[in-house]
Amino acid sequence: MKAYLKTLNWIFKLQPRRTTVGKHKDSDLCLQNGGVDELHATIEWNESEHCYVLTDLNSVHGTYVNDCRIHNAAVRLTPGDELHFGYGGSAYKLLLETSDPLPVLPAQSTAPPAQARSRARSPSVTPRPPGRPRPASAGAKRSSLGPKVSELWGRTHRAGGWTSSTGRRLSPRNISSSQSRLSTQDLIQDKDESWVRRSEEWSGGVMLCEGGEGQGKECVMAALRDEVSALRLQLSQSSQSIQSDPEIRNKLNSLARDIQEKKEEILQLKEQMLQMQKSSGELVAQSVAEKEQKIISLREQLANIKSENSRSTALVNSLQKDLVSREKQTLKLAAEVDRLRQDVRYKDAQLSNMANKFSQMKASEKLQEDFLAREKELESLKKAVERLEETLREKQKELKQLNTERDSLRHELQQRSQEQTSLYSEMSRMKLLQQQTLQREEKAQTELRHSQTQLLNFCSQISKCILLTSETVSEQEMLERLSELAEQKEEFRIRVQELEQKLQECTENQKLVEEDTEKLKARLTEWQSHIQKDCTVDSIQSQISVLQHVKVCPAVSWIQTHTLLVLSSLLTHLQDTTNRLQAAAGVEVSEKTGGVPGAIQALCQKHQEIQAELRSLKAEKQQLEEREALAGDLQAMRQELQHQQLQVAERHAEMENSVILHMEKMKTDLESSRTAEAALQLQMETQEMEWCNKLKEAEKRERELMKRLNERQQQEEHWRERIKAVEEREEEWGKRVQEALQRGAEEERERIRVEIEEYRDQVRQHAFTIVAMEKQVLSAQQRETEVQEERESLMQQLTEALGRLEVDEPKPSVSSEPSKELQQLEQTVTSLRASLEASQQEVIEQGEVITSLSRDLAHAHARLSDLTGLLHLDSKE
Repeated sequence: MKAYLKTLNWIFKLQPRRTTVGKHKDSDLCLQNGGVDELHATIEWNESEHCYVLTDLNSVHGTYVNDCRIHNAAVRLTPGDELHFGYGGSAYKLLLETSDPLPVLPAQSTAPPAQARSRARSPSVTPRPPGRPRPASAGAKRSSLGPKVSELWGRTHRAGGWTSSTGRRLSPRNISSSQSRLSTQDLIQDKDESWVRRSEEWSGGVMLCEGGEGQGKECVMAALRDEVSALRLQLSQSSQSIQSDPEIRNKLNSLARDIQEKKEEILQLKEQMLQMQKSSGELVAQSVAEKEQKIISLREQLANIKSENSRSTALVNSLQKDLVSREKQTLKLAAEVDRLRQDVRYKDAQLSNMANKFSQMKASEKLQEDFLAREKELESLKKAVERLEETLREKQKELKQLNTERDSLRHELQQRSQEQTSLYSEMSRMKLLQQQTLQREEKAQTELRHSQTQLLNFCSQISKCILLTSETVSEQEMLERLSELAEQKEEFRIRVQELEQKLQECTENQKLVEEDTEKLKARLTEWQSHIQKDCTVDSIQSQISVLQHVKVCPAVSWIQTHTLLVLSSLLTHLQDTTNRLQAAAGVEVSEKTGGVPGAIQALCQKHQEIQAELRSLKAEKQQLEEREALAGDLQAMRQELQHQQLQVAERHAEMENSVILHMEKMKTDLESSRTAEAALQLQMETQEMEWCNKLKEAEKRERELMKRLNERQQQEEHWRERIKAVEEREEEWGKRVQEALQRGAEEERERIRVEIEEYRDQVRQHAFTIVAMEKQVLSAQQRETEVQEERESLMQQLTEALGRLEVDEPKPSVSSEPSKELQQLEQTVTSLRASLEASQQEVIEQGEVITSLSRDLAHAHARLSDLTGLLHLDSKE
């Protein structure tokens, strides 16, 4: 017995005894799926139960028989079971093939052939021990279209057939007649079975959908071809026993004629199938094209809406940004106005003070001259105030204009948002209309879209013109453009009304088409129910005449023609079946017998009776073939065992040689690693010495820098004390200057003021430089802290490296890692050196700047002392 695993693309033949399934290369069925283990499952032939058994080898994802998971268990298989190994991958269907030549009955019983037939029809099944539990769905899944797979590849029969009661054999002369009769009956039964199967499949295929008809017909054709090949094999094998009997020859001739008729029918079926495929393919292509057109139109609408939305959002965002920027400008202008008012108030107060002072000092001519100068200054200040007031007025006007522009922009934004909402509502309404209408409606919608796009373009042009009129376009041109736009708007309204009328016409046509389709549906349902009740030639002819007289609109006429073609093909098929049933099988086909289905049922009953006899004969034949196969398998197993023993001895010798070579390589690697360890230890010791020296030098430099920083801090404190003293002296000088002003020494006061202002400028400059120097000192301190942190991290790395060297023995693979760490440490040391040198240079430069500033301060103090001496002399005089 041969067994196969069938997939969509190929067929795998199972081993006669055991086949292994897994990802390993040595497995019989090697699968490279993700969920398959190295040794996944096995399929074994069980002789006691005469069936294949699938065992799961404790796989991770399990195996599936008819979508039922099996894990670490065994299951009996039947033809047609679907197998999955792991997750993913393709499904495998189990097929069995049995060579069915004409069987020879064992002539061990003295009973007549009639008794043998009766016994064969009711075989005595021997009890079988209970096997492992079979899944509930295993072996239950079958395809609804076409013949069963087990019928195409043969049938498997379990143990327990007809056996004789006596141990004496009859001669072949005595049983030759019975054998010939049985063989002819078997051939007739096979013929009837194939005829019944084909008629059932054709009658069922007419009621199925167009996609399933092609598959069912292909399966029927394959089944017929297999049956014809099987009949030819049986005829060739039984030709020697049949030559003596003339009755069998006549039956063979009749069978040959039937085979030729079947071939002709196969060709007719092929032609019909091609016609049906062409017609169904055209209809499917039309429907797909219509749906694609609808999808494309909807996508274009979505893209247009999204683009419009993005544009509107961009405009809104830009306008919002402009508003925000202008509000900021207004706030700045308001702040400037407040600041100018404060300045004006301050200057008015100063002027009032100066006026009071000048009123007291009008006695002298010098005071008069000063008064004239101050009056000139007052006039200039008044002019400046007037200019500032004019600027304030201009800025207020600009603020008013900005407010008006902001209000206009807000109004435009509201209008655009309203237009967007209206456009969105119109687009949603148009989408609903598009879903309800067909191809004619789509033309009208394209025109509507074109008109909408034109309207949107005109609206955008109007908005642009409105924005441009404030600068370039006059009012008359603006009015002319608006009048033109109004005329265009009226034209578009008229066009929209015309399009709405077209849409109404399209809807009316669609309603007519729907009414015609409903009529046709009612007719087709009546025809289906009538055919199910009475499937005869006369009833189908009457239905065809009724459908021909039905009046339908041209949009639905293709359905009527298609149904008429299907009915005509079914009528020809029924006529052929009725004629052949009456001519070849002698079965009457009428309403009393139930039509063609009733005749086919009668043939099925005959076929089942003959098939029971065939099964008993096939079971006996299988027993003989199994015994012969067992003897051959034993010899093959012995040869395989000898071959495996030789292979095991060779592998053992190869393994010993490989182990010896590996040990030698390990020894050489150990010696090289030891030498590398010694070299690394020497390198690490030398580098540690260098690092220690470098760290000592860095510590020395750090101490020097700390000393310099302390000195600078002391100098800064000294400068701050001097600055305080200078401020105190300034206060004293201010008091003295006020006293001098009161006495009337204005020239000296002006000279002292000039000198004081110069001195204050110098003091401010010195303060700025001192602040900058403080910032530089802080940055130097931060750098020193960073240097200290880096030094601490380096010390930690050194301690960790020393600990690793002392605790762990270095491996040969680690030779690259310490070298990288050493390079990183050297880089950090060089960077630290560079940073130290840079800090030293900065300290030197800062010291030079400090010395120059101290000189300037000494000169300023000398000038101040001279001024104080002069003031004392003047006060004494």
